[in-house]
Amino acid sequence: MAESSKNLARSVVHALPRKKPVILLVDETGLQDKLKAMVVSVAYEGRAVPVAAWTRHQTRWPMGQVELITTMLEWARDGTGAGRDLIVMADRGIGTSPDPLRAIEGLGMRCMMRMSKAVRVMMEDETAFPFKSLAVKPG
Repeated sequence: MAESSKNLARSVVHALPRKKPVILLVDETGLQDKLKAMVVSVAYEGRAVPVAAWTRHQTRWPMGQVELITTMLEWARDGTGAGRDLIVMADRGIGTSPDPLRAIEGLGMRCMMRMSKAVRVMMEDETAFPFKSLAVKPG
């Protein structure tokens, strides 16, 4: 799976302008209570082009969620070539703890996560406040 994902990522990224960042989308989708699919895609002209996927039974994880995401992002990164600016975008189900954020940063990538209102932000001095307090309502 790793080599085919790297080759696919290489083929897709080759079509992108060299000076622009590569946006990697991470998403997990479920099919009722039977199947889950974790997918890493490259954002391209308003579409998501899958470059790595892992399917599993709803209750059978091949590894922890952070390790699974990291493994798949490594495949995509290794296929993009050295020196590309990689930005990971993910939905709130993946960014519910700091662990995925730290792992993505550890891969040398930047990330942008959609957060739920229930997330709390902890500052370096250990003061915490609701994430929703950072959001400014339009108008």
